[in-house]
Amino acid sequence: MNPLSNLVVVRDSLIAITALVAVSAAEQRAQAASSQHNQRVIDAVLSSVETAIAAQESRRGPGFTITDISPDVLALRVPYAATPGGQPRDVRVTVHASAQIGGLFLSFGVDYIDPQPHGPFVIEIGGRGGHTVITLLSGSSLERLAKVINVYGQGQGVAAKVSGTGVRIESRDPGSAAFVSVRMVDSVSILTPDSGIYHLDPHDSNRADPASKITFESPHALHRITDRGQDIRATINGHPTLGLGASIVILDWNLWAFMRLSTGQPMGSVNAQTLGTFIAFRIEPD
Repeated sequence: MNPLSNLVVVRDSLIAITALVAVSAAEQRAQAASSQHNQRVIDAVLSSVETAIAAQESRRGPGFTITDISPDVLALRVPYAATPGGQPRDVRVTVHASAQIGGLFLSFGVDYIDPQPHGPFVIEIGGRGGHTVITLLSGSSLERLAKVINVYGQGQGVAAKVSGTGVRIESRDPGSAAFVSVRMVDSVSILTPDSGIYHLDPHDSNRADPASKITFESPHALHRITDRGQDIRATINGHPTLGLGASIVILDWNLWAFMRLSTGQPMGSVNAQTLGTFIAFRIEPD
């Protein structure tokens, strides 16, 4: 495939992604099954974008060279970039809203599971890959619960870890297509003051939101409690982009680019989960 054909494939693929994400975002609020189908299509289109662009040198394009790539740009493809007046230019990314995982916190108040009445603790854990039912005996440790979730939840796209006297359950990837759900299969009580199911604090995902508590025995817990992730929202040199998890796509008159940003602690000052502006890379004319 020649470079021109590559550009056409990339352009058409990015346009398709834009349309699909818009449809998927709307349907996520109405129908999870359709949303998951659209996300699979989006993933396939993104894969075709990567394949189409991979034939080109990652740091060169028609008439330009990419330099000074930020360490917080983990993957970058630039099939087209204009250099007006033959002048180099910096590509500045401003992150307005961070990419977030979906997450729920199960608080037990002690380091073991003690349901009342005594009996098995049966819970359904779900994610973008489906749902699984987990059964543990009374007295099982929180470490045991987290381990079982990590084994059986891997195919569902969820992971768990012990945090204090509770278990934190997270989606393995950030983004609005990723989510975590919990449903109590049997109604039980956990007799400690803070026990229950919590959403994460929207301003600090490292802690539970105390106002979101749902007790294990409440009728609401017998239905599916879901927390979705969030796509990054960002602009590039003031122009809007499409956010997909921790990745951003721009299809503008003077720049086509796909980049995936780092998450967690940034190596610089800004990344997919840290708000602010940073220089992602520099475009040098050939």
